Amino acid sequence: MSIGANIRRLRESHRLTQKELGEIAGVSDKAVSTWEKGIKLPRMGAVERLAAYFGVPKSAILDDAVPEGNPFAKQLDRLCAAWDRSPQTIERELDMPQGRLAMLRDGSALPFEGELHRLQQYFEMNAPTVSERPNVIPLVRPGTTRRIPVLGRVPAGIPVEAITDVVDEIELDGRMAGDGYDYFALLVTGDSMYPEYRDGDVVIVRMQPTAETGDDVVAYVGGGDATLKRLTLTTVGLQLRPLNPAYPVRAFTHDQVAAGQVTIAGVVVEQRRVRHR
Repeated sequence: MSIGANIRRLRESHRLTQKELGEIAGVSDKAVSTWEKGIKLPRMGAVERLAAYFGVPKSAILDDAVPEGNPFAKQLDRLCAAWDRSPQTIERELDMPQGRLAMLRDGSALPFEGELHRLQQYFEMNAPTVSERPNVIPLVRPGTTRRIPVLGRVPAGIPVEAITDVVDEIELDGRMAGDGYDYFALLVTGDSMYPEYRDGDVVIVRMQPTAETGDDVVAYVGGGDATLKRLTLTTVGLQLRPLNPAYPVRAFTHDQVAAGQVTIAGVVVEQRRVRHR
């Protein structure tokens, strides 16, 4: 069952309208509608508010949440079946954690940049002959193009598509252009992430409400504009770490995360730098 189906089941079982559920989650009824239709995924802060209100674990909303329109998961599932290799074999040969391939295959996790490249190379090297190959589609659709806005700032609580502070547009390459995920680009300002990120760099962000330790994320803190920081998950919560030691690390407990004091807008998947002459 998808996240949207879980949310709809929870709402209908309590005889709530989409507007009433949105008020509980801190979003509009339009946002709830996009969740239930599988168009968008809720941010983790909204999931945690819903779980706290209804007295259910977050897993009641997130478990078995396979986005039905996730083309990467569908393609990977077809490839695994077509190449006739067990998940354990693929994980061992690619040095992946046990169970990771299953998460990617059923859509409950998104691939990291390195994982995506390794999977592409793996299936190319281990491809069956043409006579053995069923009707499968590649992980990358050549020739696909797509343009996304470069935002000067990302205010909290405003859907990315509604933000008017657009400073430029950039083109995604064929891999990201055709993978079915939502992206936006953000203009880096300041030096809190120096030296890896410099003032004027552009980062491409894949929209998702969760991330893992070591990911560079765009996060909302305390209802303010989004900020770029490196994420560390801890036993008591999470930390947003600047790369410049002149700036402080900001730590948040699980309770603060549940209260929506910090939420993740997305994960940085690419960095672009304009070299001025």
